[in-house]
Amino acid sequence: MAPSRKKRKLRRNIHCHVKYKKQDTSLLTAGTSSTSNQPHVASFDTLPLECRVLIFSFLSDWDKCTASTVSKSWFATIRSPILWQTVDFTTFSVDTRDDFYKDYVQTALAPLDWKGHVLYCFNCYKKRLDHYARYLRSVKAAVKHLRFQFDLGHPEDRFGRMLINVLRGVNCRNLVALDAMWSQTLCRPLMPHPSDYFPPYESPPLGKVKAFQEFLKVLVAVAPNLRQVMLPFDWSFESTSLLTQFRYLTELHLKYYWIFSVLSQEQLTALLKGLIHLKKFTLQLRNRITPGSLHELQYTMESKSVQLLDISGCQGFFLRGMNMPQLQRIWVSRPRWSGPLIILNEHSFIPRCVYCVLVEGAPALKVINSYRLEENWTRGMSAELHRTLRHACSCQKHLNSWALM
Repeated sequence: MAPSRKKRKLRRNIHCHVKYKKQDTSLLTAGTSSTSNQPHVASFDTLPLECRVLIFSFLSDWDKCTASTVSKSWFATIRSPILWQTVDFTTFSVDTRDDFYKDYVQTALAPLDWKGHVLYCFNCYKKRLDHYARYLRSVKAAVKHLRFQFDLGHPEDRFGRMLINVLRGVNCRNLVALDAMWSQTLCRPLMPHPSDYFPPYESPPLGKVKAFQEFLKVLVAVAPNLRQVMLPFDWSFESTSLLTQFRYLTELHLKYYWIFSVLSQEQLTALLKGLIHLKKFTLQLRNRITPGSLHELQYTMESKSVQLLDISGCQGFFLRGMNMPQLQRIWVSRPRWSGPLIILNEHSFIPRCVYCVLVEGAPALKVINSYRLEENWTRGMSAELHRTLRHACSCQKHLNSWALM
């Protein structure tokens, strides 16, 4: 074969190879645009509503309000009722750094008006609370947890009316937890109103108790499925009757409302028997103790559902009997004495031994304070249990003192 023919054949084979390679490359790049090399950015608004709500749920209330100003889409998403399940009024505080002189007449005495400055800051605090309450009502918040610390009966602040409007304006059918410190407003300036203070040995102002009872009545109507409650309690018959209407209550923490209150056996029995699903009961009490009233400070506790009982914060509270077959743990301490000194003699009142009361009425008990009981603890008292009861029992066996302390 001539050299010229060989060259023409080799050139033809190379041309065919290059042609087929270009066709293969065109098949691989078919259907792609000229912007295929640029990264694709997905918009936040294209996510499903459930995903956006879940992302916003990790923000605080303040951050949610800030995020709602980004766009109309974010504003509409943040107004979802499910995003406002936890309502905590204690996150608000009185900021004394507010620009008081912004709306104040500039005078020579203005820089010295500290009282006016504090009152102005407290009024700003109340306005923020009122705006927050209005917003909760506007979005129909599905509240599950509610917490506040207000004096419901104060005639000037009117926090009780604000909370009642919130309960009626939001969805409280799924409200399960309540932390209500209704007896005082801690962030209020130290410029007392005549109704703020009262002698410890007298009855408290009826305005506070009536406001609390009105709050309970509304709460019973709008939140029948309440599970956990923590609040000061006045132990009046009407308040006890209202509290027993929460049939599904499983955890109850009652603090003392005012010092040296008096608890009757009838009120305690009615409360424990009315709450048939109660599992944990914490009681803080300050009974008035006098030498002639010691016999009236013995109580019998009966409940078929309570498993955890804490009476370590009680003063003037002695166990006379117990009928709690489900009780597994108890916290008990010797009452702290703050009244007149009572010298023990053969005619003195001696409380029953806590060990005897528990043996008779709590057969399923496993722990006393931090001491885990042995399996045969009902047959006899061990040395460790005896040392534990020396700090918890006021009977003659465990009270190594000449006075009732």
